[in-house]
Amino acid sequence: MADSIVSQITQNLKDRLESLSTYGGTPTVELGRLFLNINDRYPYIEIIGPNVEVETQPHQVADSKLEYILKYTVDGNDENETENGEITYLTRNVAADIIKHIMNDVSRGGLAQNTKATEYGADFEIVGEGIDYFVYVVIEIQALIEATDPYLIG
Repeated sequence: MADSIVSQITQNLKDRLESLSTYGGTPTVELGRLFLNINDRYPYIEIIGPNVEVETQPHQVADSKLEYILKYTVDGNDENETENGEITYLTRNVAADIIKHIMNDVSRGGLAQNTKATEYGADFEIVGEGIDYFVYVVIEIQALIEATDPYLIG
């Protein structure tokens, strides 16, 4: 059996981001989970979500809004990467690169009506004894999905 429309959209995002080239090179891309399988391969992108808001329309079509957080993480402890500049300066174009890259196909391969970025920024987090710096982009994807069968486009 084929994956649901939401799963196919998520896979489309993952496939698209695997070809992104920005600060730090081409990233490893993982779907969000408790323990990421990155094996210290920086940079990496974690796709968190989707959170789905569903509004059922006439004729059993669900107008679905899928929200994802795309989290681009670099190793804040890597002195080789950060000795020539501040991490915020080095990653200044990452959010723009992510947005431009995913907006090349706003229909997610014909599965969605639209894709748009709704927020982006950057922050640090402590991981074990190290520090990770991340840039995040929040995107919203609108898809019409069959309300009674989420494996079909509405």
